[in-house]
Amino acid sequence: MEGGWGRLLRVKFFDENHGVATGEADVHYTSDGGKSWKPPSFKKRCVREEYLSDYYEARPLDVEMLNSKEWWISFNDGRIAKSVDGGRSWCDLLQAGKLAFGDSARKGFIKLHFVTPLEGWGPGVDGFVYETKDGGKRWDRLISQIKFDSMFFLNQTYWLLVSKQGLFRLQQ
Repeated sequence: MEGGWGRLLRVKFFDENHGVATGEADVHYTSDGGKSWKPPSFKKRCVREEYLSDYYEARPLDVEMLNSKEWWISFNDGRIAKSVDGGRSWCDLLQAGKLAFGDSARKGFIKLHFVTPLEGWGPGVDGFVYETKDGGKRWDRLISQIKFDSMFFLNQTYWLLVSKQGLFRLQQ
């Protein structure tokens, strides 16, 4: 792998061929099972110019893969980008700072999960769970009484939320 990866943080595969790797400073994708890794294109027509700068320092927090083509990345500044071609190119869905995550210096979603191209959930770094029904352009707080540390999806309708108060099972 080439480029300014920094420390490699996460490698995730949808199937035996399609995967993405994120580092402290970069994102790469593979469509040949990891034999080769390529940097994606963040499209100028749908990505703010400041995000294309070499000085943009946000790093990826999570990658969600609905299928071999539709992927989302959440960044630690609150930005979300989406790919519809298996990680080759990306467009912004949610700009940094558009969703309030409380007083935390960190922003964004620690995990994303989509069950359709439009419907998804994610716990924010503020501990609250958010829901989208438009593919990630808008997010609404789903549960506001309890803050959660983690979220696990066992399938499309059954998920677990972990908090200091205990383990919660939700069914869609």
